[in-house]
Amino acid sequence: MMRRVLALAICLCLARPAAPALAAVTGDPIGVDGGQVSGVWRENAAVRAYLGVPFAAPPLGDLRWKPPHPPRAWTGVKAAVAAGPQCVQRPTPPASLGYEVYGSPPQSEDCLTINVWAPPAKPGARAPVIVWIYGGSFDHGSAGYPVYDGARLARRGVVVVSFNYRVGVLGFMAHPELTAEGGGASGNYGFLDQVAALAWVKRNAAAFGGDPANVTIFGQSAGAGSVYALMASPLARGLFQRAIAESLGLFELGSLAQGEANGRKIAATLGAASLAELRTLPADSFLAPELAAPPIVDGRFLSETLSATFARGGEARVPLLTGWNSDEGTKYPVFPTRAAFRNVLQAVFGANAERAGAFFATPTDADAVEQSLELTRDVGFAARIYRGARLHARSGQPVYLYHFERRSPFRPGQHFSEIEPASRFGAYHAAELPYVFATLDTIDRDFEPADRALSGLLQTYWVNFATRGNPNGPRAAAGRGPLPRWPRYGGGAAGVLHIGDSVHVGPVPNLERLRFIDGVAVRMPGGG
Repeated sequence: MMRRVLALAICLCLARPAAPALAAVTGDPIGVDGGQVSGVWRENAAVRAYLGVPFAAPPLGDLRWKPPHPPRAWTGVKAAVAAGPQCVQRPTPPASLGYEVYGSPPQSEDCLTINVWAPPAKPGARAPVIVWIYGGSFDHGSAGYPVYDGARLARRGVVVVSFNYRVGVLGFMAHPELTAEGGGASGNYGFLDQVAALAWVKRNAAAFGGDPANVTIFGQSAGAGSVYALMASPLARGLFQRAIAESLGLFELGSLAQGEANGRKIAATLGAASLAELRTLPADSFLAPELAAPPIVDGRFLSETLSATFARGGEARVPLLTGWNSDEGTKYPVFPTRAAFRNVLQAVFGANAERAGAFFATPTDADAVEQSLELTRDVGFAARIYRGARLHARSGQPVYLYHFERRSPFRPGQHFSEIEPASRFGAYHAAELPYVFATLDTIDRDFEPADRALSGLLQTYWVNFATRGNPNGPRAAAGRGPLPRWPRYGGGAAGVLHIGDSVHVGPVPNLERLRFIDGVAVRMPGGG
């Protein structure tokens, strides 16, 4: 009998209680483009959440590879209680770090939905709005990943918005027939989705207590590249007042002619003789590994490269907060021998490969592995960000530059396909995101109280910046006392906020190497 009682007690202790149903928001529904929506309370009724709200018509059939159309009206009240499916994309490899963080959510071509987390309604409230743009090399990603949940950030008195945009071939393919159909432009439909989402925010933010005249866009990796692209595009003028770009900068873009040639190749690979035939193919036809469609200078969203726009001062005149992580390269392939690394230097730097070798010394094969990580970090990420910060500082707008150095505390025994042991990931590409969103609990790490305090610090800086265009301000970081003062970056050697085990102001890391990379032609795939 005693054994039965003990067994029952153990079962009751181990059983996980069912998640409580989320309560409907009192005072709903809210009217938005297309109809009315109701939400649910989050964070002990401190945040209202409205998830999966359509901001554009489903890009299906004849709307595939077209600029987004207005959302279709619905009748009744839409219960906006779950994020929409991600846009169609290739699956994340199961053994990868990305799979651990992002998983494999449902997907659909009907994916253009938006999520809003807002403080409780108050008459006349006009809270700052901060709009998240996800990364994923412009060929994968989703606003619905748990690590991007905006509820805890919204507890700090801001309206947080995220949205899906088309990716991969379905999001960025150009083609001669599309160019003719589009009046001389094609490609970059994912960017047009971003513009449509920001226009939705401008029209609807006030309904959630947000200030449509105080919008900050923030993104990481390809999302950060999108931030710089939106700063460069005339189509996005007036849709945001501040910008945060994490871990990508002024990336390279091909031409419309190159995009069209790639579109013809995609059609030939799939055996489609016309655009009409391409639009009838199942969406997963475009997920073959050999098919890709990067962003280009399309003639509509962008009329020149990002570097050209920023070099002439033609970008949006808004405050910018930007930076990179100390171990951006650890999620990417390495070159295991000196000979292989020399070949890569030749491919990346061309005629300047010998000069580049002085900055990436490889006396042994082991050095080649380590320098592979630094090459990816500095050419693929840091130098592009340094260029963007340096050029934007010339516009007279405030620029704040950071270097994130907190090594992710992996547990013993964790293994991933990108690098072994997992502890070598360090402050990897995207490591700062659970700190920014305060979603440390969504990933499996040995986080310490210091990590939670650091998360509070980053949120405070980000919210201060979204509120007034300056990360320094009246809001204090919980548990850390006064904020270390973050100086404006003027384009020189100093003025970087180093964020790690300590938080302090210091020099630009590897500045001479970054200046070299910034001053020569490189051929490095872009997009983060």
